[in-house]
Amino acid sequence: MSEYLRAQSHPDKPNGNGNGNGLKGFFKSNLFAALVIFVLGQGIFVGGSIFAMYWKISTLTEWKGTVDKTLERMDVQGTYHGKSADDRQDIELARQDVRISKQEEKTEHIPVIESENRRLTSDVENLKNGKK
Repeated sequence: MSEYLRAQSHPDKPNGNGNGNGLKGFFKSNLFAALVIFVLGQGIFVGGSIFAMYWKISTLTEWKGTVDKTLERMDVQGTYHGKSADDRQDIELARQDVRISKQEEKTEHIPVIESENRRLTSDVENLKNGKK
């Protein structure tokens, strides 16, 4: 590692004091610049990740609050429009049941009417053929 540092550092102008490759030379080297860029990049990445995490957590907390309010309303009032809507629907269903039962009574007579129609048709055919 020390050889790499020596190779990457830019020594000061040689003035004969032997301090050309010291700490000052490291700060001027390409390695120091790469390390600074790497650390800054990692800092930005970690900061962005933390920000995204906090944003997602706050969004999730907000959503949970709205769901809790909705569930509380559903527990108190019912699912669609409250208990009064359920009562209105029950009344409407009772009306529909009455209408359906009336229709069922009317349609019970259809087999009788069909048998009468067959009998009358056969009687007409018999009269046409001269049979009594």
